[in-house]
Amino acid sequence: MRLALFSPYGSFHREAGLLYLVANYLDKQGGEVVQLRCDGALSACGRDKKHVGGRAPFACLQCLGEQSALSQWAGVRSRDVSSFIAPEDVTQSSKWISSVAREELDRLEFRGIRLWEMCSNEFAARWGAAQVSSLTPTQEQSVRALFVSYVHAVVASERFLASWKPTLSFAISQSDLISN
Repeated sequence: MRLALFSPYGSFHREAGLLYLVANYLDKQGGEVVQLRCDGALSACGRDKKHVGGRAPFACLQCLGEQSALSQWAGVRSRDVSSFIAPEDVTQSSKWISSVAREELDRLEFRGIRLWEMCSNEFAARWGAAQVSSLTPTQEQSVRALFVSYVHAVVASERFLASWKPTLSFAISQSDLISN
């Protein structure tokens, strides 16, 4: 059995312990387990909401340390998100998202999924705003950064899954792991 994990926020989500416990068990049963680890390659993330003004210095290093500690405990190998994102991905997605008019942001789609719907909970937790129409210029920049990060996470995940070809994949999301 090949298992893929994506727990991008280290121990930030309460489900991380359960996820790595399952990974540890499957590893001990002979399964091959690999974690797709965020190595700071995303321009914005859910942990940023602790710091409304932007990412705090060393936040990525702290998270990377947590992810490394959890994967070492579980006996899990890691692959970094940045190894699945090409420079042209960054350029193209940033240009694309920055070219979208503000009034179109809540309708912008990537791979058939509305980006606002995927990122609105993160945005509301950080800024308390739930509508694109009420964004300040600073909040609009934050939304665009979340969109770019979401696109990069999707692209990196797709490439990782295509190369690893896992039997089973686990990813921690906004809500709990068990019910998803």
